[in-house]
Amino acid sequence: MKSRVGSGGSASAGDVEYVSKRSFKVTGLPAAGENDVTILLHRGAVKVSTRSRDLMRRGKTRTFHAKVKQTPVTGAAASTKASFKGKR
Repeated sequence: MKSRVGSGGSASAGDVEYVSKRSFKVTGLPAAGENDVTILLHRGAVKVSTRSRDLMRRGKTRTFHAKVKQTPVTGAAASTKASFKGKR
């Protein structure tokens, strides 16, 4: 994932920074914050299971889930669950 995010990830309001094989960080957001951030990961950035890969090869659409964590300046952090669809 490091090479895929490092060279091919982008965000609508900032920069995508690699953290670990399971996470990345969006940096460079305005101090006032953003309402919506769209993240585009290039091909190969998300590794799917063999079962999901086989189903998508046969034309099925799979829904994947991710947890989005806010890093606040003050106060407690909040997390939101998001989902995205994958197809062949």
